[in-house]
Amino acid sequence: MEDSAAVRREIEAARARIADTATALAYRADVKARLNDELAHRIAAARQSFAAVTSSFSGEPENEPAAPAAGRNVIIFAAGSFVATVLLWLFLASRRRDESQDRDAA
Repeated sequence: MEDSAAVRREIEAARARIADTATALAYRADVKARLNDELAHRIAAARQSFAAVTSSFSGEPENEPAAPAAGRNVIIFAAGSFVATVLLWLFLASRRRDESQDRDAA
């Protein structure tokens, strides 16, 4: 009687492993579901990143200490200043080039 109970437990364990394997194979075969899962994961990550960026601009830290948010604001300000400087330099350089071409043509 004990042997048959042990055999039944082994059979049930084997059935559970087979069911898990079948579920895993079905998931791997369902490409659409896997793509939807990946898309949902990426959308959630993008929303989290967007929330972090917007909270750094609003000055309200979202589940973060104030110091990293302040550091991030400084970096954003520095990057913006650099881009503005480069754009101004390019604008002025193009105006100088146009003025020199106008003088040469005259």
